[in-house]
Amino acid sequence: MLQPVENTVILELEIPRENFLVCSMDCWGYRVNYWYIPLDQEDEENHKKELKRLCIPSEDALVLTDKGNFYPLLRRKIIQSWQRVFTLPPKNKQDEVATAWEIRREWIKDERLYR
Repeated sequence: MLQPVENTVILELEIPRENFLVCSMDCWGYRVNYWYIPLDQEDEENHKKELKRLCIPSEDALVLTDKGNFYPLLRRKIIQSWQRVFTLPPKNKQDEVATAWEIRREWIKDERLYR
């Protein structure tokens, strides 16, 4: 569950295993921030060195601005890495997050208003 927000509805769901995906919260965080998802620590360090060598302080600019036009291969590398959200396993239990593409009425076990 995300952090409760005042005046929102909280649903308790029971979703069959085949209807959700467990992925890495770290990888998801990289994706939503338009960052490169590294394969491992060494890959991450090499990517940061490449950004530093090219004087790119904020890699999200390669996706969000026209700066990506100047570095199309680097931009493509970042975007292609986002598939790793679905392939890299979570590092530990605290890194696990589940996502589902639908919510069916029969999966709802409880609902409450957070005040």
